[in-house]
This record gives sequence, C-alpha cells and structure tokens, in this order.
Amino acid sequence: MKTTRIRSLSGEQIVCANAQLLQQTIHNYKRMQTRRIVFTFGVATATPPEKLRLIGDMVKKIITDVGETQFDRAHLLAFGQDRLTYEVVHIVNTADYNKYMDIQQEINIRIIEKLIENDIELALPSLVVRAPVQVEETRDYSNTADAKNADKRVMQ
Repeated sequence: MKTTRIRSLSGEQIVCANAQLLQQTIHNYKRMQTRRIVFTFGVATATPPEKLRLIGDMVKKIITDVGETQFDRAHLLAFGQDRLTYEVVHIVNTADYNKYMDIQQEINIRIIEKLIENDIELALPSLVVRAPVQVEETRDYSNTADAKNADKRVMQ
C-alpha cells in the first residue's frame, strides 16, 4: 500500500493511503499567497435609506485605510426578520492566519466606531413574542340595574 505523509494545521503528521487522497480535494495552504475574505454584519431594520447608502463607502474607506488588504465590495445583501444584512468582500495580502485575524479585528472595530459615529445601530438578535389578546363581549348597562355590577367586573 502506497501512502503519503501530511502535516496537519495543528502539527501532527497524518499518514494517508494514496487511493484515499485521489478521492479528496486537497487544499495546500503553504502555497497560498492571499486570502479572500467574505463576512457579513447586520444593521437595524429601522435604519433610514440615506444612512444605508453611506455604509458601502464607509466600509470601503475603512478597509483601504487598514492596509495590507484590498477592498472588493460591500453591498446590502438581504432583508432579515431582525436585520438588514451587508456582505463585505476583501482580499488580505498575506497567507498568515494570525495576521489576517489582526486585520479583520481592526476592520470590525472600525466598522463599529463608524456606525456609532453615524447613529446607525448594529442589529442584535431579537425575538418578538405576541401574546393572544382576549376580547370580552361588552354590553351597555347604563339603563339596567346591573350597571353597578359591571363596574365591579371591570375593576377586578
């Protein structure tokens, strides 16, 4: 049986049969030069359209200013129950995962700062619960002897 030895991301060596390897897609991170990053964030559904139009350019400037990354696009992607979702794509000019995470963290913090500066709220997950409303039948008691009893029922 012919085998191949592979070093995993966590450091251990994996021995795998060549027949198995031929049936799989292999990702060679060692030869990767850049990382294409896609991420989303949501803003409150009550955000007015004029502020929604600012967000794409705002994100573009943030990504350009952070450096070591190339802006690709930022668009209002979808309407959710509790958010308006933006999708952002950029290319980090390094294969180093830790460096990518540092860059992404800085982008995220700057987005939050700019949203606050422009009075745009991030969407927080929410759940609206509506309780059933009970409607009782009412009668006009003004001309009856039961008027006092009706007042008592309302007070209880």
